[in-house]
Amino acid sequence: MNDEHFFSELPASGQRLLGHLAHLPAPFDGSTADAAAGTAFSPLDTDRLINELTLQGALEVVGVDPERGRLYTILTDAARTHDPAAAGRVVARYLDYTVACAHAASTVLTPHRTGLDYTARHGSVPPFDPEGSTDRATAWLLATLPALSAALDAAEHHGEHQAGTNLVYCYFPALHRTRPRAEGAAVFRRGLALAEAWGNPQAILSMHATLATFLRNVPGGTDEAICHNTIAMELATAAGDHRAAIRHRRSIAACHNAAENHEAAVKALDELLPQYDLTTPEDRRDHMLALILLGSSHSSLGNYPVAIRHLTQCLDTHETLLRDEDPLNQGRARAYLGQAYGLNGQYTASLVELDRAGLLFRDLGVPLWIAHTLEMLGSAAGRAGHTDAEQDYLTRAHAAYGRLGALADMERVAPHLTERRHDAS
Repeated sequence: MNDEHFFSELPASGQRLLGHLAHLPAPFDGSTADAAAGTAFSPLDTDRLINELTLQGALEVVGVDPERGRLYTILTDAARTHDPAAAGRVVARYLDYTVACAHAASTVLTPHRTGLDYTARHGSVPPFDPEGSTDRATAWLLATLPALSAALDAAEHHGEHQAGTNLVYCYFPALHRTRPRAEGAAVFRRGLALAEAWGNPQAILSMHATLATFLRNVPGGTDEAICHNTIAMELATAAGDHRAAIRHRRSIAACHNAAENHEAAVKALDELLPQYDLTTPEDRRDHMLALILLGSSHSSLGNYPVAIRHLTQCLDTHETLLRDEDPLNQGRARAYLGQAYGLNGQYTASLVELDRAGLLFRDLGVPLWIAHTLEMLGSAAGRAGHTDAEQDYLTRAHAAYGRLGALADMERVAPHLTERRHDAS
């Protein structure tokens, strides 16, 4: 049957719904809630019409997501030219809904991050509610992450710069916890361009700072990361935000650490520590991160007792903060402490801390840090002479990096596996 004829035979309400769905970010593999959010239909009418259109062959179920329900795709090309004037309105409604959902998920995973300005214009569809569950929040962000690029394309095309910037901002925890750093950097480059088109100073500063967070762990990216952090620091200083400027100085120290310029990192962090006001939540968190960085840098310099002291101080001083608000960084502090113990010849203590870190990362669903911890366990086992355990941990770390597409990490681990296999033969 001719596609246009097939479309014309559908009820007027079905034609209108399909015509609106066709303007959603392509390809539309969306849920009933996505559809209702992007159209002027109520959720109840959308659900009824989608069921009817699926039976009539105009839509097809392409999957089921635990958080989003059934996902559909459009089977009739005629829908795409039915109502071209509706495109801007449909995209605006859809982005409002998606930003609200992503913000709800992101807030559960990173409660310390201050959201960007956003004014929703449509609110007829209740957004996704993670109900305080980190598992649900993570699941929603990961399930919708493949659609982010198309959503940003639509935001750029329709001038929805505020919505696009907010989407990038809200997907930070999913990108930072589960994806290779280069992928996160690519998304935040788009976020920076959207923020600059929007013209919001807070958003521009945030995009520079977060782009630097990803770039500093991309091979060859530390110089560019320092440039972005420096711009963020200058913007904060110009705005009179002294505390934020200190935060960006700490981030520059993190770039030095990532570039293995550990002396520069230690020097910068030692200068920053006295400037923190531990009566404020923001400075307490920054002080905690500075101590983790100091521990990592001193370990790399061979100052293992100093590293252990800083990392223990971090866990003791910020116990409540790390336990209740930032378990990810509790895991990082414990992982680096375990690494320092191992380098200092204290294998049992190393194993205890690294095991605790690994449990935290598994509970949080952070595969990249699970892989890092396995690598640290392998290195500690090797130094202690436990070659079978070393081989097991490093093999698992290499496989975990492979699943994430973290090629630089795989290349770092691979020679140690080769050496062991060669020795065994």
